[in-house]
Amino acid sequence: MLKIRINPWLIFLLVSTTFAQTPNCGCEQKPQLNVLAVVNGVKITQRDFSIDTRTQVSLAQETVITARAQELSRQINQMLFVAEAKKRGLPKETLLVLEVRARVPEPTEAEARAFYEQNKNRIRRSFGDVKKDILDQMRTERQNVRAFQYLNSLRAGAQIKVSDTQVTPPADEADLSRVFATVNGVNITSEDIEKELLPLIFIGLMGVSLLVYVVSDGYDLGVGMLMHRATPGERDTMVASIGPFWDANETWLVLGVGLLLVAFPKAHGLVLSELYLPTALMLVGLILRGAAFDFRVKGKASRKAMWDRLFIAGSMLASSGSTWPRGGR
Repeated sequence: MLKIRINPWLIFLLVSTTFAQTPNCGCEQKPQLNVLAVVNGVKITQRDFSIDTRTQVSLAQETVITARAQELSRQINQMLFVAEAKKRGLPKETLLVLEVRARVPEPTEAEARAFYEQNKNRIRRSFGDVKKDILDQMRTERQNVRAFQYLNSLRAGAQIKVSDTQVTPPADEADLSRVFATVNGVNITSEDIEKELLPLIFIGLMGVSLLVYVVSDGYDLGVGMLMHRATPGERDTMVASIGPFWDANETWLVLGVGLLLVAFPKAHGLVLSELYLPTALMLVGLILRGAAFDFRVKGKASRKAMWDRLFIAGSMLASSGSTWPRGGR
């Protein structure tokens, strides 16, 4: 029998840390961090990957480091900005208006017209339709430039010491105390970086889980909604095409909602309370679809048509409930 043992932690480590190179120390009974799987006793390591896969892994690792370096720079800027607002006795919003927005000249209609003429072939809409968007874009770009200049002036007058080491993820709990920068005597540690990145990580995981759910279970919902136009024989084929996968596809929705509850409980409560009706309809549709799917196969043949109708209705309810919050406005 084919026996496959997978180390799931290594799949995560591929995109967050470099592979550990374990020397031949005679410790084969201990977990090996560079072994991804064992198939019939044969170890599969990162060296067995193709060049393209290893390149993608390397790019992902660089992206992780780049994201943390950007977060370090953002935290330095935030500390300087907050300290300057406190020094001048102003709220942060007021300081932002005084030093950034008030110092940026408003773009004129002539400048917007010139921008439009330069990019007319790409825009392909009349100037009147896009004038407001162009003005907003030009204003935002100027404010970003001014904010960059102002933050650089704050940096020039501050005592900042940045570590020469890469801003890599912590290897263990003790590594959380590693200092990446010191701003006016205040340290920015690896723990500070991880705390700020944690919401983004959870948002990314939620986005991936919901995207996979929409793609995978969207196919199942589509099959259910199209069954009303199929013959009894075609319905059997359609149900068989989703039979091995449909229940697992719904797990991605459970994962996304679970991450929302764990990481953002207040948002979870707000979303479910404000979208109570479409959420309830979606859940009723999913339950109805699941029950109809099983009873269609296990129930009496004389009632198969009834379960087909309930399966179609459940698919439509689940699809309507999940799309209503996005298209209701």
